Amino acid sequence: MAAPTVLSVSSRRVPPGGSVTVNGAGFCPDCSVSIGGKTIIPLDYSDTELVFMAPADIGDYTFTINCGGESSAVLKLFVVDLTEIPIYIPQEKNKETFRDMLLGLMPRGFGWFKGILGNWAKLFSGFAVVFLYIYELFLSLFREGSASHTSSFDLWEQELGLPRNGLTFTSAADRRSEIYRVECRKGGATIPYLESIATLFGVESKVYEYWKDPDSFPAWVAALGTDALMYWSVMLTVPASEMTVFNCNSECDDYLRYWWNEPLESALLAIKPSHTMMIFIYNLVNNVYNVVASSDGSVVAGDSGEVYIYG
Repeated sequence: MAAPTVLSVSSRRVPPGGSVTVNGAGFCPDCSVSIGGKTIIPLDYSDTELVFMAPADIGDYTFTINCGGESSAVLKLFVVDLTEIPIYIPQEKNKETFRDMLLGLMPRGFGWFKGILGNWAKLFSGFAVVFLYIYELFLSLFREGSASHTSSFDLWEQELGLPRNGLTFTSAADRRSEIYRVECRKGGATIPYLESIATLFGVESKVYEYWKDPDSFPAWVAALGTDALMYWSVMLTVPASEMTVFNCNSECDDYLRYWWNEPLESALLAIKPSHTMMIFIYNLVNNVYNVVASSDGSVVAGDSGEVYIYG
């Protein structure tokens, strides 16, 4: 399989975690992106376009598009602070600018004296104050309408349903970055998009669809018949350090061991298609347990070991 042809990159200057769109030809489901020494799965693709997520750290990077063992030419990418992303702002103006513009509309001739000390100039100086006020309102609206330069965090967060459970930001830079991410990124019920959400929570994940990877699901899902086609499987890696272990100070009804990423589950359940079910599988790094959590509230037997299902 030949490497895809890369014609252009929509923007080589992107914010941390921003979307990068590569235009060209020959992109396919097997394409991946190598950047910063890591291989990442694209967020979206078509035959002529491929979208992937930029690294989370500011810096200069090179990347290639890989497919079937072949790689594209090496391309440059610059991850910069969000406020450095260019935005077109009309030229700043002052009262004198508007006064002179109005005077320029006057007819020629001795009867229309347009000197600075004349009556026409004084009259239009009054008009210019109003025009300048309207113009400054327009510039403010222009800036606040940009997700990358806004300071109206409360209004944007209310519109976008932010902050997400478990992703609360306090600094202005972090709030603006999250607004930009949610406003500008492509969403959709795709595996790369769901995995990118888990990345925001700092969790290593792998998402499967039953119709593509039935072997990645517990055996009881297959017993559902055609309903199994509506299931997602989200495998989450849990370091042992994130477990809560029963000790001498625990309450009598506490779990002997407990782990559950409620904020991440809530975020994924909120964006999944409503007609589908999502199973969360927590794999400890030391593989002591394999705990399955389903959102349907039922209790079933697992394949091996002890499996706990909760709603």
